[in-house]
Amino acid sequence: RVDRKINWPYSVVFVPLWTVDLAVLIVVVSALLKRAITGFSSSQANSDYASCDEAAASSSYATTEDDEHEGIVSDSSADAPINAAVDADTSTSASPSPFGSAPATDATPLLGGAGPNYSNSNNSSQRRHRRSRRRRHHTRLRNLRKFVETQMACVVKAAPIAYLLLLALFQVSIVLKLDGHVSWSVWCVAAPWLAIEAIHGLLLTLQLVAATLKANEGSATAPTARQLLVVALDTYWWFLIRVVLAVLVVLKLNHSISWHWALVFAPSYLPALRSVITLCLLRRQLRAMGDAEVAQNESAIVLASVVAFVIAASFVYSFVALLIWKLSLPSAVRLALVLIPVFVALSIFCCLCTCLSCCLAYGMHAPLDDERDVESNSPSSNDNNDTSMIFVPSSRRIQ
Repeated sequence: RVDRKINWPYSVVFVPLWTVDLAVLIVVVSALLKRAITGFSSSQANSDYASCDEAAASSSYATTEDDEHEGIVSDSSADAPINAAVDADTSTSASPSPFGSAPATDATPLLGGAGPNYSNSNNSSQRRHRRSRRRRHHTRLRNLRKFVETQMACVVKAAPIAYLLLLALFQVSIVLKLDGHVSWSVWCVAAPWLAIEAIHGLLLTLQLVAATLKANEGSATAPTARQLLVVALDTYWWFLIRVVLAVLVVLKLNHSISWHWALVFAPSYLPALRSVITLCLLRRQLRAMGDAEVAQNESAIVLASVVAFVIAASFVYSFVALLIWKLSLPSAVRLALVLIPVFVALSIFCCLCTCLSCCLAYGMHAPLDDERDVESNSPSSNDNNDTSMIFVPSSRRIQ
């Protein structure tokens, strides 16, 4: 349709894609309904168990109250003579003595101030205060982390349906725009895609906050600003690249900027640059290692990473280069030529999946009876059986 070989409307061209979207939507909705039914049945079972536990706890609580009441009565009756003796001693000490009153003894130091017992009690109270403050801090962090995890779980449950609906809405808006049924701007057409990225950014933010709170809760020292920056950059790396690239493409299609398409696709070059820098740093670290065996093993891993990067980058950036050529000069190249790297990559992927499935199926397949008979009748097996036999002389045999 883009190469103008057919004159079908884009609503007909997008029918296969909408069929796939409908199949995925049915699968996701059925999975969510199954999960909801399972959760409802488990919640009912938990409520039944909770009611049984509450009844058992109430009965045990009543029994414990009776036992405690009996224990208090017995303790008070047993302590009655002791209390009487203490009262007698108190009254005797309070009555005047015929030989005059004895001088009162005071344990307070003459010079005033606190003794060693007072300092120890002060230190222990400070420690208790610090422990209680730390405990309250950890409790607040734990409650906040649980709240964030709860919100993240809710967003994760609703995200698949939202993704599918927004993706379908994005496809419909593209079809309406290309067929000329609406006169929307490119921003209105790309609004569903930007909403998808916003939901994904919210998920990443909740995940980052939950991980940070968990790290603060599990360690005594809080992470530094540099560590937080590194974690945030690693979390939002692909999200920022996608958002910036989408915004630049929308601005270019809306004729808000007059940049060349090679400059518009500049954010897509950053992952390759980052991979090259990472591989160079790994190579430099391997050269600085003293252990030759470990360095050899790590160099093999780095070499495999380099080969995988070269293969992936050759397909991705050849497609990007052809797409830039097509967008810059629409009549110079056909779209079928632009999609050749995509077709080749998908063909290799299908071949690998087929070969891998065949290898796994052959490896898990048990040998047939004919194969077992052939193996048992083979000369190698007979030779092994002959060599395993041992000749015993007649004089040494047990009769």
